[in-house]
Amino acid sequence: MSTYISQRSNHVLISHPSNRRLFSGTGWQGYALAAVATALVVILRLLLVPVLGHQPPLMLLILPCVLTAWYAGVRPALFALLLCALAGDYFFLPPFGSLAISHSNDVERILFFIAVVSFIIWLSHEQRISSRHILEDRELLAGLLDERTHLMDQIAEGSHRQRIFLQDVLFSVTEGKLRLCETEADLPMPLPPDGDPITLTPATLRDVRHKTLAVAVVHGLPDERCQDLVSATGECSMNAIQHGSTSGTAMICAEPGRVQVWIRDTGSGIAVTDLPRATLLKGHSGGTSFGHGFFIMLRTVDAIWLLTGPQGTTVVLEQSAIAPEPDWFTRDLEGF
Repeated sequence: MSTYISQRSNHVLISHPSNRRLFSGTGWQGYALAAVATALVVILRLLLVPVLGHQPPLMLLILPCVLTAWYAGVRPALFALLLCALAGDYFFLPPFGSLAISHSNDVERILFFIAVVSFIIWLSHEQRISSRHILEDRELLAGLLDERTHLMDQIAEGSHRQRIFLQDVLFSVTEGKLRLCETEADLPMPLPPDGDPITLTPATLRDVRHKTLAVAVVHGLPDERCQDLVSATGECSMNAIQHGSTSGTAMICAEPGRVQVWIRDTGSGIAVTDLPRATLLKGHSGGTSFGHGFFIMLRTVDAIWLLTGPQGTTVVLEQSAIAPEPDWFTRDLEGF
């Protein structure tokens, strides 16, 4: 990872506009290109003399200058311009086969040729530089996107590991009562529902308690365990109202000897870093925490499933007619 960051950091430094250098082909290859291109165009123009005559004498000589400017840079292109001007005067302006200039119009032609080709070289050079900068920026952007993806993957992996570790810690500390869930699939299989969900508001909180008590009694839970479930349901419902949203619901599900209370809200959830204090520390209360709620729930029900995230929080409370053996006791028995 350090090598990756270092490489990308160097790339950013080199590609920064303040560190860019103009790419000029100052090597011998650029000048060789200028000479060869000029020679080829002069030969082609000489071959066309029987067809075109000597007019226009210098038009085709623009090509090697443009070609050299694009592939080799300004200096080789200026060298090509010099060669083309000399070749044009020598081969295509009278007196032919001499660098002498016999007419003032020919001087104007050469000067006009030099001016036009110089402007074209400048435009070609700017185009070349812009193209290279665009390629640099694309490579830089691709590198930054790769780095961002890599970092996001590392963050996601670290967050997953943190959550797995937290799952194990909470499960162990609460003797198997609190199960932190990653997805809906980690929640328990719902028991048959007893009626419709109840929308959680301060006005319906009493109804939730009364219905929980009635369902627990009907399905065979002892009175003390019924009261414990009602207390946990009240705490959880209250916290869903206070820290969740106006769309929280409570659903009571049951079968003979076992009752589940499903409480959902669409609030912002509990941050992973706040989960240990929110679930284990008595009296801790934050903007999205449960305060005394979990502390009481863990002491009054058999099992709690917690699924929380930015989309909301789901808490499942489960109480059986007979209290299950503690997790540590079950593990000890399995060891014998």
